[in-house]
Amino acid sequence: MFTPIGSTKCHLGRCGVSCHELLNIVVALYDVCLPDIGLEDLRANICARGAKTFILIRDEQEILEEYHQKVSADIQKDPISSSVEQPTTEEDERERPGMCSFVFSDSESSAEEDESETESESEEKERFNASLKEFLACVRKRALQRRQLQDANTTSSPLDIGIESRIVAAMTYQRSTLNSKEKVIKLSLLSTRKRYRGYGVGQYIVKLLQDPSLVGLYDAIVTHADSGAVKFFTRCGFSDDILLNSKFKEFEDDWTNTTMMCYFPPFTKDSHCSLDATDIELDMELWKMRSLVAYQAQTVFMTRIIHEIRTSRKQLASQKEQIRSLTNELERTKDEKYQLEKRFLQFKLERAHQLCQSTNFKKELLLFDDEFEFTATLPYSQYKKKESEQIDDQVDDQESIINQLNLEFIEKMQRCPGMEDNQIEVKELVQASLSIDVKRSIESHVSTLIEPTLCTRLYYCGGQDHPERLTQILGSGFTHKDLHRGAYGKGLYFSSSASTACTFSPPRQVLIADVHIGNTETVLHKDEDRTCASKGFDSILVPGRLHESSSPHTSDLMQEFIVFNNLQASPVCLLTYCIGRNKNTEGCKDVTSDIVK
Repeated sequence: MFTPIGSTKCHLGRCGVSCHELLNIVVALYDVCLPDIGLEDLRANICARGAKTFILIRDEQEILEEYHQKVSADIQKDPISSSVEQPTTEEDERERPGMCSFVFSDSESSAEEDESETESESEEKERFNASLKEFLACVRKRALQRRQLQDANTTSSPLDIGIESRIVAAMTYQRSTLNSKEKVIKLSLLSTRKRYRGYGVGQYIVKLLQDPSLVGLYDAIVTHADSGAVKFFTRCGFSDDILLNSKFKEFEDDWTNTTMMCYFPPFTKDSHCSLDATDIELDMELWKMRSLVAYQAQTVFMTRIIHEIRTSRKQLASQKEQIRSLTNELERTKDEKYQLEKRFLQFKLERAHQLCQSTNFKKELLLFDDEFEFTATLPYSQYKKKESEQIDDQVDDQESIINQLNLEFIEKMQRCPGMEDNQIEVKELVQASLSIDVKRSIESHVSTLIEPTLCTRLYYCGGQDHPERLTQILGSGFTHKDLHRGAYGKGLYFSSSASTACTFSPPRQVLIADVHIGNTETVLHKDEDRTCASKGFDSILVPGRLHESSSPHTSDLMQEFIVFNNLQASPVCLLTYCIGRNKNTEGCKDVTSDIVK
């Protein structure tokens, strides 16, 4: 017969066992069955605030009768101590080598204790160790007495039977309350002696824990099972479902290398209830109604979501189509505007060229105004006169810019040695017309330079391999494919010398550009793999690719600026020129090959 007892004084008095003996025997039983935890952790869990322990023991008279039926040859060792004999013929558990011997060894000293422990904790440990040592001595003494009596075929007395012979199983639990106000029983430790396993002892003591009349009302039981105990707790009604156990995540760190499992009590708390299942049926019907309402709500929600998705996709498709239509219209408008600007610019250039050749332009314009004034009304004639004056000013400005570019080019060409006596004439000047997007891109990049305000007008040293690019650059600006890999790196090469630029440009053509050189670094060594200026600089100034073939007097004319980003240069115009042998030579002849000689 098994007798369950608790840790209260009345129960202790009934079984005639002291509190210290019960603590020692429970610790010893847990240590045998759960060797990886350790004696100190076991004692801490058993003696924790609010912790309670169930202990199953056998009746003392049964143990005496069992000893009377035994002979000396059948006595086996008890698993709690290596010197305790068991009065049974059944297969018993084997004790681990050194069980409890380390705790009671004489070599242990207080110096090995953790420095952070308080004095009260140290005293409590010392008392526990002393009590456990005394208990172990009593166990060995009783075992020796039983052996002597059995050898003499003498009947054992109740004084020779200790708690170590009567204990069957033990269970420690603790009540806790979650943040959600749910009452939870936390099963910390559970052990059954090996000789009693397989007889339903473990399930019996778990049923005691599941009985609300013994432990009080609760919402769930939580435990941490090792790999060998998962099946046992599953048979007891526990579940290792991850979703169910997620609500008890605040207990996850209590133990390591374990599986959290939980048990939920049934609806009926009383084990002696009637066979009437009306309440359960009502609960089931209520659950069905709530499930149906939840399903209907989910279905309605999903239907609305589908309608919203379809409506959103239709709106998105309509917006995409509208955006595509507006984009195409914008592109057509840009093309038309570009063509109009190009035609208007060409008209202005042609008109300016005609004005340059006509000395009586202003006189003819005045005669035209007088004639128009004679046939027009006074207000409109005044407006026309004002408009004519504005056109006249614009033409004068345009003429001034063109003349300045022409004179600068001719002057710089004649600086080249051997070109002083040659006749240089600009045949055509085509101005650049960049789109607003290109201009904004250039302005955006220039604002990121170290010195964004440093800009100069230079001649482009390129286009010889692809002459058609010069005309394209006037409309679209410089691009990445215009970056040329030269002796000093891959970039756009420019020069302040017109003759140097003509050497690398197509015959009779040269491109003028505004170059944002920014903070310029002077570089002397060649490096074809250079792709950017040094840190803190925006461009580099090099001796030039023609430096080796130049004389000391012309070395400055051969210098070149290199920028490594196409957005640092903005085209101004494209010049078409002609060079004659001397001022007396009629017509023009291509002698650009003689510039660097």
